[in-house]
Amino acid sequence: MRSAAQPTSLFPYTTLPSYLYRHASPTSIAALMSSIRLSPTSAPAIILDTIKRGEDDEDVSRGDLPVRQGRSVILRLYDSLGGRARGRVELGELGKRGVKGVRRCNLLEDDEGPEVEVKEKNGVLGFEIELRAFEVGTWRVMLK
Repeated sequence: MRSAAQPTSLFPYTTLPSYLYRHASPTSIAALMSSIRLSPTSAPAIILDTIKRGEDDEDVSRGDLPVRQGRSVILRLYDSLGGRARGRVELGELGKRGVKGVRRCNLLEDDEGPEVEVKEKNGVLGFEIELRAFEVGTWRVMLK
């Protein structure tokens, strides 16, 4: 007789598809990716978790989602301490290259609500964010 600790079958997880790709020239985008940051005045509870391309952008879409015109960068942040947290995301080099706008979106990258105001402060383009306790927030930065 088998115990609960003994599995009846093992699933080979290595057979699952992986969509992680290595950039052809990671050094060429290092300055761009490191320029997106939280301002020093942001709440210490805010964690910038993810910086990635929009999955439904016209130049990277695999065809399984409706294609969105243009290019965008997705930023995912969360509150780590369980209180209301306010901060500012600074776009640095990304802002210098041209930003059409910023929108809050859900985890599926569908736009929610109005466009967020992007403004320059101390010579750096950025936008204000606010997160509730343990909230995960996602923003789409639309590029020119």
